[in-house]
Amino acid sequence: MSLQTMASIGLTPISYGLTSLALSVGVSIDWIMLTGAIFLILCTASLYWKLPAIRSID
Repeated sequence: MSLQTMASIGLTPISYGLTSLALSVGVSIDWIMLTGAIFLILCTASLYWKLPAIRSID
């Protein structure tokens, strides 16, 4: 749990920087949110597919 928290907090400045850069280049916030949501769904689906322990409920 602590590693997840550290990764989340550690990646926040990078996320802010990339979002600010995309906005300054002229990318709309709608496109940024859509891209992020699709990326998150793909990552979650791939983890769900590759790790059978997530699919089973005890």
